[in-house]
Amino acid sequence: MKTVLTTLKFPEGEFYSNVILTEYEDIFRLREIYTSWRELCNMSINLGFRANNIPDILGISLFCIQNNALRIPNKNKRVSYTFNCYKNEKCIQVRSCATKTDLTSFGKNDVYDIFVFIDFYRKGEWDGSFDIYEIPAYVLYEAKVNSTKSLAEQQQEGKTI
Repeated sequence: MKTVLTTLKFPEGEFYSNVILTEYEDIFRLREIYTSWRELCNMSINLGFRANNIPDILGISLFCIQNNALRIPNKNKRVSYTFNCYKNEKCIQVRSCATKTDLTSFGKNDVYDIFVFIDFYRKGEWDGSFDIYEIPAYVLYEAKVNSTKSLAEQQQEGKTI
């Protein structure tokens, strides 16, 4: 992984920003992180605790490698978007799950063009493989989060889901 300065284009304008390039060679370190994470999860479960969340570095970095996307550093205060990847002038939010069935949360100010969900629990196995599901943001914003309101309506009311 290396940090480079590049131009990002948003509705607010163009900005120069540091971004992180995830390279194919990083896959070996990511495999070590995955193995260590699974070992920690198993130890936690054996002691009666829940599995630990997937480290962000796994899902985000693997998405960037597979899609030639840029990773946005955690603190990029120059724009009003909340996302962690960027490609073709699109802001992408990548999330993943750590349990067989999992939900994710959405902040009241979350804004992005594409939502990506990475499922590491494939076919009932934790084998290091994963599936990537791309969901256009408008689909999420229109989705009902309770019996009467959509995600967008809940966000407009200032509620975190």
